[in-house]
Amino acid sequence: MSLTPLPYAIIIKKSSLVDNLLDSQVWDDACPFRKEDSASRVYDYNVLAGIVGFPGQINLIKKTSKAVASQIRSLRAIEKQLIIQRKKLDFQNATRLTLQRAIYNASHATTSNQYEQEEKIESAKVKLENLNEAIEYTKEKIADLESSLDEISAEIEDLIGTVRAEADQTADDIKNSGDAFVRYLYRLFTDADMLCHVLSHSEEGCRLYSYNGFIFASPADVSIDLPFRIADLTHGSTYQREANKEHSEQRYSSSKGQQHSQQASSESSTEHTRKKKSDEPIQRPYGKNWFSPQAHSDMKTLTKEYHRLAKQYHPDVCEHSRSQEIFQEILTERAEILEHMAQ
Repeated sequence: MSLTPLPYAIIIKKSSLVDNLLDSQVWDDACPFRKEDSASRVYDYNVLAGIVGFPGQINLIKKTSKAVASQIRSLRAIEKQLIIQRKKLDFQNATRLTLQRAIYNASHATTSNQYEQEEKIESAKVKLENLNEAIEYTKEKIADLESSLDEISAEIEDLIGTVRAEADQTADDIKNSGDAFVRYLYRLFTDADMLCHVLSHSEEGCRLYSYNGFIFASPADVSIDLPFRIADLTHGSTYQREANKEHSEQRYSSSKGQQHSQQASSESSTEHTRKKKSDEPIQRPYGKNWFSPQAHSDMKTLTKEYHRLAKQYHPDVCEHSRSQEIFQEILTERAEILEHMAQ
């Protein structure tokens, strides 16, 4: 069924194998159907996980959802910055303690050159004052980073929840689908015995089915409400089953005609809306970038600009047909900025 190793690992619920494939990136989107075809939804990894009840669905979402992956990149970059800033604060506190001890010792020491001693003390006090200001600035940066960390962590949880809810809803829609091929896929992926039977079957008399230009074979004892030919694998030939031809094609044509009519009407309306929305050009505010030059080096500015962009382009509020793609660009650029800051 044009499945790659990852979907099979999800179907048989091998969490360790799924993790290995995800970590080694030995997987790709190999759906043989167009996005508008109903069957394409079954090939979505997260939907498939919802269909079969895969226990590692959350980890799967983290690795395969581009939006979630971008947010996790941002999270890791901020965690790295926090480590750096906390170490810096520790060093600054240690330096302050050293200066304070030096001032105390100099103040209580006896010397023949009182003027020189007072100059050293005054110089140390100036250094201490500057260091105290630097410490306060470092503390502010740490507070900002901790706030951003909490915010992005919450965003990741929300994203995972949204992706999972949408995948589970799609899985439920697929379960009750009126599309014969989609129903077949649902049975195939949720029934381990049937899947094994279909994959291992190699006897003569297979049925060759056609679905939107996609040809696939199935054992003769697995019936699907689609046009088919009988395949004689022994002699390498196929022939139309006359007894079933008229009934199958009539039933298929009727249902297909209704589906195509409804789909054409829906696609026409959707395409009209898409074209209308696509007429509104979207321009990045800073040339090729979504964020200002200042945001590339200042956390507060980055956070402020991100909030403004999210209010405008988040898919939940933006009605533009490319809203998901646009928001993904914003998430990716923010992750790259944060990673650069952490270097």
